[in-house]
Parts: sequence; C-alpha cells; structure tokens
Amino acid sequence: RAEESAPLLVVLSQLELFASRDRQTLLYTLLDAIQLPDSCVVVLGLATDASVLQLFEKRVRSRLNNHQIHFYHPTEQNIIQA
Repeated sequence: RAEESAPLLVVLSQLELFASRDRQTLLYTLLDAIQLPDSCVVVLGLATDASVLQLFEKRVRSRLNNHQIHFYHPTEQNIIQA
C-alpha cells in the first residue's frame, strides 16, 4: 500500500543513452508506474540536450504529460548579472 511505503526517487542520468535504445521498455514502465493513483515514485531524467525528448518512442512521450522542467546553462551575461 502506498501510504505504508516510502517515496522512491529514480534518477536517470544521461537520459540520451536510455532514449537511444531500440526498445524503451524501462522508461515506459517507470513512467507508467508514476501514473498510478497511489504512486510514490518520482522519476528524474537528466540530459544535456533538450531535444532528447524527440528520441523517445511515442508511448514514452505520452507518459510524460508535460511533466518537464528545463534548466539551461547560464550565459556569460547571466553570470555577470548575478
């Protein structure tokens, strides 16, 4: 039962490597699991290229449901202003 289990954070570094696989079953299964009503799972995918989303199978992309946050490297001007 979800109320008895601890939350689980799954971090997938270098998401490009997962997206380049022929079958993306692991990604699909993880993203499908977080869709469950009592899910205590959070999947954090890290990539250096925002276009990695285009490499996903359609079924994997559909599981993302706009649950994406993009962070960009600061420019030199951003660093100077800070």
